[in-house]
Amino acid sequence: MAEQSSLVRLKAEYGFKVEWQGFVLHPEIPVGGTTAQAYFGAARAAAFHDQLGRFAAGFGVPLGQPEKIPNTRRALAMTEYARDQGKLEEFQPLVMTAHWRDGIDIESPTQLAELAEQVGLDPRAASDASESDEFLERVKQYGVEAAQRQVTGIPTCFIGEKRIVGCQPFPTFLKAAGL
Repeated sequence: MAEQSSLVRLKAEYGFKVEWQGFVLHPEIPVGGTTAQAYFGAARAAAFHDQLGRFAAGFGVPLGQPEKIPNTRRALAMTEYARDQGKLEEFQPLVMTAHWRDGIDIESPTQLAELAEQVGLDPRAASDASESDEFLERVKQYGVEAAQRQVTGIPTCFIGEKRIVGCQPFPTFLKAAGL
């Protein structure tokens, strides 16, 4: 959703450089994922989906209700491969949309390879990269950096040392940037 909001405007209107770093927010999620109800409890899961749906609607972004919370390591590793191939800005939002709007299983090697192919990546090479030690280690290192910077939510944006957590209105970013 952040891709549909203030970050796009910062880049377009002020020439901000946005550096995206994906990390596993919930490393305890097992391969195969888990349901929101199992992870948060039924009441909290329902409240989360309700709040997220209303929030996204405020940005004009339709959301589905993904059946599970995925283990994102493979998708994040493939995203790092896309970065190295010059396709990050195309691939990363495609994966987010596939999960949040379309309910696609972003743990599935087949589904991820199809997404990679949509942005012009070699699906076999992208699939191999999603399991490679090189890219998985990069994702792990981003997690270490996030922990060091006390990142506990996504998105978290830094403008200098100013921290902005969550998708925030454009004026919040302008204020943080001193504009």
